[in-house]
Amino acid sequence: MKKINLIKTAVAVALLFAVNIDANAQFGGLKGLANKAKKAVTDKAEEKINNKVKEKTNDVVSASAQKVAEAKFGAAPELPQLMNKNITKNSEMKELVYGLRFKTVEETKALAAKLSARAKWNRSVIKAMQSEIVPKDYTLMDELEGQLENRDYFYGELMQMITLHNSNDMKKDEKGWYSTGNSFMIACMKNGGAADKGLENIKMTVLFMRVNGKGQFVDSGSQPKVLEDDVVEAAKRDYNMLLNAAWLLEGYPIEYCRETENGSMKDSYEKDYQRALAYVLLMNEAIANNSVDNLVFKPMPQAGSLNAQLNAAALKIAKQQDNSTVSVVITRSAWDVKKNPLGVPICRVAYGYRIVQTKHGKRAVSCSWAQDHQGGGKYGALRHYGVGTESYYVK
Repeated sequence: MKKINLIKTAVAVALLFAVNIDANAQFGGLKGLANKAKKAVTDKAEEKINNKVKEKTNDVVSASAQKVAEAKFGAAPELPQLMNKNITKNSEMKELVYGLRFKTVEETKALAAKLSARAKWNRSVIKAMQSEIVPKDYTLMDELEGQLENRDYFYGELMQMITLHNSNDMKKDEKGWYSTGNSFMIACMKNGGAADKGLENIKMTVLFMRVNGKGQFVDSGSQPKVLEDDVVEAAKRDYNMLLNAAWLLEGYPIEYCRETENGSMKDSYEKDYQRALAYVLLMNEAIANNSVDNLVFKPMPQAGSLNAQLNAAALKIAKQQDNSTVSVVITRSAWDVKKNPLGVPICRVAYGYRIVQTKHGKRAVSCSWAQDHQGGGKYGALRHYGVGTESYYVK
């Protein structure tokens, strides 16, 4: 009995000892954590103080460098919005470029002058700091270089927009610059919900080129066409954007070459400047010549022997495709049989035109109809096959 009691007592003491050890260990751990937390707070506070001291020191240095720079080069010219180092390049820059649709030439000239003045000042100060004529301040230098980088980024977006509208290469000979192509594209847009930001909703693509010695709007077949009033207004905005782009680029290549000693970039900017000029000169003519008097009315297409057989069915199908269709003309006298690689007929195709009624007269639009092969030399009902790229006004 005594032996059992001694065992129970020993177990109880052991348990109590274990509990005490565990409690002390936990207390020690908590104490350690508390000390770490206290140290972290202290370190954070010291870091804040050090950062404030650094910021104040940097401000003093920057203020000193700025003061010396302004004493040598004059007060810093106004900083245009697009040179702000914190501007979002991908979105805001595009808005600034396409916002040129709504700027006057006077506003654009003023912007170009501000950009040049500020860029010249920034580069002068950076060079002076590099040669230690002005106290070297890396914070101020980074700010000024960031502003120049944004300016160059803007011009890059500008030139990308110009190339989108005029993708023709520009060449130079003894007579001056000329375009290797005769046609230009306008990404014609109408006012949309974002028009107040200089952006619009895409409506259609319009081509224009020199026809009979003058600029005119044309269709995909290079035939003269007349734009409706709303599209003409959109075209005028596009013209204004390229005109403003040309003004912005006019002095930039020379200035960039002189200040950065980059001759290859000068050639690139000069070429895009000439692209913009070629665009606006021809677009100006096209807008002025947007008249029904410029339309060319050709003879009605001649019907082939398949016309009598297919006309009624083809007209029904054509009206379903375009309800402005008034008639069709099948110009082929024989089917064009399409075969697979084994020589087995797939379908047979008849080509011709559907004649559509427009505001300015009738137009012939190339299209085709087909019958699918059903085997044994037999073909099914006539169906729509495709629309071609040719179209022109007819008498």
